[in-house]
Amino acid sequence: MTTEHLEIGTVYKYECSREEWQAFIEAMGSGHKFEVDEENWYYWLEVLPPVFMGEAIDYFPGREGQPTPVSFGFAEGTEPITVFWKWQGRYYGQRTKRINRLS
Repeated sequence: MTTEHLEIGTVYKYECSREEWQAFIEAMGSGHKFEVDEENWYYWLEVLPPVFMGEAIDYFPGREGQPTPVSFGFAEGTEPITVFWKWQGRYYGQRTKRINRLS
């Protein structure tokens, strides 16, 4: 996984104010790449069973049709899958257009 053209100014932390959490949830739902701290990354890994783990997906936004490895996919019910991955010691995520059909 590469993070070409990844220009992220905010690292969303798990320990934050209510307003910061709301800003993170909005960023998560935007479809744009976002960066989180390690604790936030593990929160999304552990809050519900992942949709999948350790797969190469071919529907990664901007890389459709190209197998792209991600760490896990998260979705709460029938909603778009948000994928998370690690790159060079940092933690990222991005909502996809793929709907979770495993709920």
